[in-house]
Amino acid sequence: LRLFFLAVLTISVARSSITGVDVVDAPFERLRGWRVPGTGWPRVIALGTWRGRGTKDFVSIHRNERAVLIDLEGERFDRLLVGVEAPEVLAAQLA
Repeated sequence: LRLFFLAVLTISVARSSITGVDVVDAPFERLRGWRVPGTGWPRVIALGTWRGRGTKDFVSIHRNERAVLIDLEGERFDRLLVGVEAPEVLAAQLA
């Protein structure tokens, strides 16, 4: 799986490291921890790394956008929370 963000950042993970995939209708409710580093405006944009107690998530979501939540094991991030146009399609491809 390879995701491109802002044409600058590329995140690649092994498909075998994906332990779960879920379609998320309200992605801002699934944020956990603190944004370090990244940018955010409540319910408008969340982009960057969110760190909590023992967790590290990469997030790229925008207002009124559905997302895919990808659980990972043995990777740089524990989860990817990514807004996409057709989350069911991506979730089915990754499942």
